[in-house]
Amino acid sequence: MEPRFESVDRDHLAWMLTALDGRIESELEENDYRLHRDYVARAQLRFAAGFDSGDVHHDLLWAARCLSFNEGLHFMKVPPERFRSRRIDPLELAAGSGDAQLARNVAERYGLPIATLLADLADEDVKREIRTVTRLFDGPAEDALDVAGLGAIAYCAGLAAILRGFDDEAMLAVQLFRDACAASPHGEGSEGPVGRYKALISLLELVASGDLPGAAATVGELVVAHHESLRVDLPEADWVKPRVAPRYFDLMSVAFAAILAERGEALDVEALPDAAAPYRDLLRVEAT
Repeated sequence: MEPRFESVDRDHLAWMLTALDGRIESELEENDYRLHRDYVARAQLRFAAGFDSGDVHHDLLWAARCLSFNEGLHFMKVPPERFRSRRIDPLELAAGSGDAQLARNVAERYGLPIATLLADLADEDVKREIRTVTRLFDGPAEDALDVAGLGAIAYCAGLAAILRGFDDEAMLAVQLFRDACAASPHGEGSEGPVGRYKALISLLELVASGDLPGAAATVGELVVAHHESLRVDLPEADWVKPRVAPRYFDLMSVAFAAILAERGEALDVEALPDAAAPYRDLLRVEAT
């Protein structure tokens, strides 16, 4: 078994995996909430170490199971400021699990209700959470972070709607973000967090509108972008011998490969450029 990436220290990854195996096996219940981060970390390390993609997907499935029905505990432990970890990661994990019922269950519990937000009917706790992420529900954007924060909210709400089978609701989230970008100078450009959420919102729109080939092509582009940014952002020492498991693969790509397959559009992994070759097996999901 060879690592999927050059220059990664195989022995170091094996040592990290042994430690994770010990923690996971020490729990009495495989779906203990406390294990969800360990499953995700093990999936990332197994992927980098060259494990079969089935082993990687198995860990992602168990991570999603740990989160299912545990939203109260999760929201208590993960503050609103960590919005991705609090709401988006659970949705992407569930979407990529391959279990449609599990994905719907997690979407109902971790997604944001875009229709009630727009009608100002959301719970006060949800409104307070939203205000920690963006000020755009109270007035104009003051900086790019406000726009990116709204992008995160729209992506969360739109992805949850798609997982629940409500594509028209997902389009409400798309339009909310598009309108905010058009109304603010901070919504211009395609770089940084705003650019990232523009790409994700476009991906939601392609899926919700039924342009599945276009969505598949966009996933391929985002896989390459993630790989390139990973090598730029990680210092060489952390690439060779990471202290914690890096995001070798983007949960988003696994999530949308599964979403597209469920809707009858398998991602053409062989069409991915050579830069994305390590991800082909992971994203090879048969259409149903």
